[in-house]
Amino acid sequence: MLYHLHCMRWANYKFQFEVMKKSIFLFVLASLIISTDAYSQRGGGNYGQSYTSLAGMQLLRTDIIITKDGDGTKGTPFYNDKFVKGVVYLPNKKTTETLSLALNLEDNHLIYKEGDKFKIFNPEIIEGIAFQDELGNTEDFFVTGFSSSKNGINKNTALRVIYNGEIKMFAHHTVEFDRGNFRDPVTNMKVQEYKKDVDYYIRGENGEFKKTRLRLKNLVKDIGEFEKELKDFAKQNKIKGKSESDAFRILEYYDSLKEDEPNEVRK
Repeated sequence: MLYHLHCMRWANYKFQFEVMKKSIFLFVLASLIISTDAYSQRGGGNYGQSYTSLAGMQLLRTDIIITKDGDGTKGTPFYNDKFVKGVVYLPNKKTTETLSLALNLEDNHLIYKEGDKFKIFNPEIIEGIAFQDELGNTEDFFVTGFSSSKNGINKNTALRVIYNGEIKMFAHHTVEFDRGNFRDPVTNMKVQEYKKDVDYYIRGENGEFKKTRLRLKNLVKDIGEFEKELKDFAKQNKIKGKSESDAFRILEYYDSLKEDEPNEVRK
């Protein structure tokens, strides 16, 4: 009976990706025990040290950068291919003013512009990063403070939030530098390339990170509970589990099942 009530509740559920992002933002703030009023306090001053590699900042372009020896570098080690407006969440319930930010995935450095200078943000004071769109709305939200040594994640690793409830889902963005061992037969140019990748993790209530995939079978297995209910919900709502928005819906439904679970069972 309980399962049928859930199916009825979700039968007409219409999911919007923009709504998902706003929900993520609110969930993150709640998980950090931070209110909107508390974040009205603004941090100020110097947040890091000067970043001297101006040549490196040229890689905030997606076309090929020609080097002095005639070779080129394709791609970028940064999450975005340009500086993006955003705010950084700091300890003691503070945020920065709006900054121009770039997250370097190769060395996990957050770089910001201060006038005509580039600076590396002190990683020890970063609790969250909110990248904004042109209208100032949060587009992507990263958090720090989580660790999983076997997955190469430490407390300073910036993880993009997919879902944040009783169970959490993160995207870990990485980049590898391929030096390029072959030359183009036409241009005779050896092209080095930054190749980006992303791994998805579900973090259970016990704090354990479990690597997963954007695939329904993997998601429901890695969640570890209510496998039948989640599969039936996905089937009824035509959810394939192949996108982040699909994963969000599955995890949100899982949380609703947990909320309605009798207390004696939850214990």
